[in-house]
Amino acid sequence: MSKSYRTNSFQLLPPHRPNLELGRIHLLQGALYKAADRFEQTIAEGTAPGFGMAHLALSEVHYEWNALKTAAYFIQKGLQISQQQQVFPTQVVGYRLWARLQQVCGRIENANEAMRMAHDLTEAKSLSHNLRTQNSEWELLLAIHRHDIQSIERRLERLTIPTQFYPTRNLIYSRALIALGRVQEASHLLNLWLPIAIKNKYRGVVISILIQQALTNLYVPHPLVIDALTLAKKESFRRIFADEGSKMVPLLHAARGYPATAVYAEMLISTAQYTPEVEIVVQSLMPPARPATSLSSLNNEQMQLLKYILNGKSYQDIAEELDIPLQTVKLQLERLSSRLGFLTNSSEAAPD
Repeated sequence: MSKSYRTNSFQLLPPHRPNLELGRIHLLQGALYKAADRFEQTIAEGTAPGFGMAHLALSEVHYEWNALKTAAYFIQKGLQISQQQQVFPTQVVGYRLWARLQQVCGRIENANEAMRMAHDLTEAKSLSHNLRTQNSEWELLLAIHRHDIQSIERRLERLTIPTQFYPTRNLIYSRALIALGRVQEASHLLNLWLPIAIKNKYRGVVISILIQQALTNLYVPHPLVIDALTLAKKESFRRIFADEGSKMVPLLHAARGYPATAVYAEMLISTAQYTPEVEIVVQSLMPPARPATSLSSLNNEQMQLLKYILNGKSYQDIAEELDIPLQTVKLQLERLSSRLGFLTNSSEAAPD
């Protein structure tokens, strides 16, 4: 196992949980549907060690899909389980994920409170130096999200940009440099990291690097965005674009002029004036009852798939209409079927 894998946010994987470990590898590689399946299998296995972590990991998949309400449920559930089992490192990870989600939804004070809880628990239980460093990095990430330049400068001074490549963590530093206008430094790091990410097949990291390179390249950003969209649409990455905020909008508009990415770019624009339509419990970190699946709980992409099915479209028709791989359509419809309780297989709904 590589050092970069051991030192990510979910490095404390329990023994004898192969689905959880494989799911985390899939998540690092950007295979979101496979990752979700593995995490769901881990949850189905019961309350053994790693049960809370599996919920938090599954929340990350839904966050990438921009399914924020579902992500909120799994974060809260993971926190409740880790509190009951007194698995303190998992609680710290949960508080950080909750802080990010709260801030994305514009609830800055709740985000700050969640990060305070992460810091306090880390100190009270004398948890690892690595967790403390990650807490500081997430504070930097939140400052980037809210465009707080003074906070970014202050926090970046306290941290050392790693010389080794750590998936996802390194990108916080390059984003901070871009926010501060230190574009050449950021570009240098991104150029170093891109071949490593490609070699290790870290799809999400590659997409993030391409997006950041596009944002730092004022002359030829469009090919980079096209490459990012091409990689993203297979696994339905959404939040990775939305997290860059309004800076992405003109680049996405430009991408509509390219046939291979026009539909996906249009979908990202239409679903993300980057104001999440989500109601999250903000006074408590205890989970509410799991929301019942209804049409109102579906995101725009799922509603679009449902309309295609009800109109008698085949899997192949849908794949061609949305310009995504046939296998992706099948996986999405299987997941939609399990949520809504109707059949979308080739014999009863959409002939293949």
